[in-house]
Amino acid sequence: MATSIPLDRINASTSDLEQAESPYAQEPGQSVAPTPVRSASPSPPIPDDEREVQSLPPADRGRDAWLFLLGATIIETTVWGLLNAVGILQNYWSTERFPGDEATVTLATSLMNGLSYMSAGFFGPLFAAFPHQTKIIQIAGLVVSTIGLIASAFVSNPSQLIGTVGIMFPFSAALYLPCATMIYEWFYEYRGRATGIMFAGTGVGGTVFPDPS
Repeated sequence: MATSIPLDRINASTSDLEQAESPYAQEPGQSVAPTPVRSASPSPPIPDDEREVQSLPPADRGRDAWLFLLGATIIETTVWGLLNAVGILQNYWSTERFPGDEATVTLATSLMNGLSYMSAGFFGPLFAAFPHQTKIIQIAGLVVSTIGLIASAFVSNPSQLIGTVGIMFPFSAALYLPCATMIYEWFYEYRGRATGIMFAGTGVGGTVFPDPS
């Protein structure tokens, strides 16, 4: 024979079970403070006059682009023009300064040209690894190569030419290499004209530097 359970006992048991399973269950008579709900308010927009917007100088035109081309052409003329005229120096060193020791002089001038071309394999990754130090590397190359070139005028034996013009002067490639790469950033429409002007400095230097006498 089935027995009936009062409805009020079922409701009381259900209420006790929900209170036991709830993580916020409290003792009778205690009140729980409501959790404040924070409204997500968007951050105020930054005024346009307070934003730091750094625009790049225009390519193919403007004072900065043509000043870069002028400086790059002067560097091209100085560095590679002297390398193209090194035969005059070799003849002078071999016949007037150190006659009878042409082998050492030839080694020095060969290192001067060879290391200048090969140094791109060293300075290229260096500039790529430290792009923000480009000017510092250029200045260091300028200082080292200038010291080597000036010191070559005071050497007392041909072996010293190996250290001065053969090893120290090729550091001038650190001064020149960024000019050959950054010209593609300064010029787009007139890139052919700009590179032609810059590389023409090699021929100009090779023509002007040798003594016409």
